[in-house]
Order: sequence, then structure tokens, then C-alpha cells
Amino acid sequence: MPSSPASSEIQSHYYAPLRDSGGAGPIVPGYYGVFLFPGHSIEEHSAAIKTDITQYIMFVFDKLYTDRVVYSARGIDDDLLAAIRSDRGVEFVDLDREVRMEGATDVREPDQ
Repeated sequence: MPSSPASSEIQSHYYAPLRDSGGAGPIVPGYYGVFLFPGHSIEEHSAAIKTDITQYIMFVFDKLYTDRVVYSARGIDDDLLAAIRSDRGVEFVDLDREVRMEGATDVREPDQ
């Protein structure tokens, strides 16, 4: 993955809230849900954080959130998270948690 801007390069004193919506699963380090304000695009967001965020995006929830951009991302280090949160077009950032559904098989674990 490309390097992210250093925290010292960030010009803004704004930091979007970092939220933990709770849940049963553990927090997954480096995975976040990012909610942009209505009218703020992925392109504008990438320019503001000086990083092409599309290479980190797993999903864009355009069917669920039709009035704004909401995306989930992985591989976000502390410097990139600081840059994301400093973009005034970001309303808030959610910590991502591992989701397990009762009755579902985790294909990452070998059968016993």
C-alpha cells in the first residue's frame, strides 16, 4: 500500500469523531467505516487527505446511504486515519468490529 501523509503535514485542527457503535465482536485494527457529509465526493476526500483512498475501500454503501458517501476501508494506519479524520468533509468515522452470525460457518477456520 502507498504511504499516507504524515500527521505533521495535516494543516487542519478539525478531527471528525471516532465512534464505537458497539457490538459483540472484537474491534478489527485498521478497518473503519467513514461517513462523508452530503455533497463531499470520494475524489474531494482523496484530494483533502492527499491519498487515493479508493485503494483502501472495500465497500461503498451507495444503496443504503443515497444522500452521502459512506465507505468501509481496510489497511488504514494511524497517520492515514488522522488524515481522514482531519478532512472537514468527514462527518464521523466508525471503528469496525468483527461480525459473526449465529449458524454461519467461518470459512477461515479449518473444519474439526
